[in-house]
Amino acid sequence: MSNPTPQEIPQSTASPTKKGNNCLALSLGCAGVIVLLTIGGIVFAYFSFKEGVKYVEKNVLEGQSIQDFLKEAENNPIKAAVSLNPGVEWVGENPQDGTYTIRIKETDELYTISIAEANKGRIIFRNTKGEEVSIDPTGQILIKSHDSSSDTSVPTGPERAAEPQENEHQER
Repeated sequence: MSNPTPQEIPQSTASPTKKGNNCLALSLGCAGVIVLLTIGGIVFAYFSFKEGVKYVEKNVLEGQSIQDFLKEAENNPIKAAVSLNPGVEWVGENPQDGTYTIRIKETDELYTISIAEANKGRIIFRNTKGEEVSIDPTGQILIKSHDSSSDTSVPTGPERAAEPQENEHQER
């Protein structure tokens, strides 16, 4: 009988894997993904902002640059605010009377605004009929007729939100 020869077990030339190397590779991979996502988010925000500026300049400011609008708003905030409302038109400024004049396009009514009152934070619109609409610094809107018998206060802010809306009471 012949002696059986033991078979040789092949040795691997690769080094044994270590648990620490796997954790390090996983950590670096996750960090890389986070960095790439952050860069992607920044690039997305940059281009979204640029497109938003273009949209505002084209559609809201009617071709005027935002920088020009802000300069105008600094010099004449009432005129700048009026230019943002498509239903209102700027008529002019009367330095002798100390008033601005605007026109409501829908009704063709003219309203004047006192420059002195506006500088104090009170916006008061007066029409040719003697009616007044005022907005005080707290946001309260007061509507006065020419005979002062039908003065109305319009709630703003939280009080207005608490009022029931007519549409909510209609059956669906």
